[in-house]
Amino acid sequence: EGNISSPDGHCRAFDANAQGTITGSGVGIVLLKRLEDALEDGDTIHAVIRGTSINNDGSFKVGYTAPSVDGQA
Repeated sequence: EGNISSPDGHCRAFDANAQGTITGSGVGIVLLKRLEDALEDGDTIHAVIRGTSINNDGSFKVGYTAPSVDGQA
């Protein structure tokens, strides 16, 4: 109890039969650079981030992938 690993080795994200997560290998990289620096360096700009936000419901969330109702209100 309290373990996030799937006992049968299947993730089943967003499925009623989901029992946990599994490990895997991979990498994804996003390189962020200040807009002023990118313009100065002549970089190709694919997007500009205008703002960010962060939230954490701690132990009050509905599930591992879903926030609590109160946390989002």
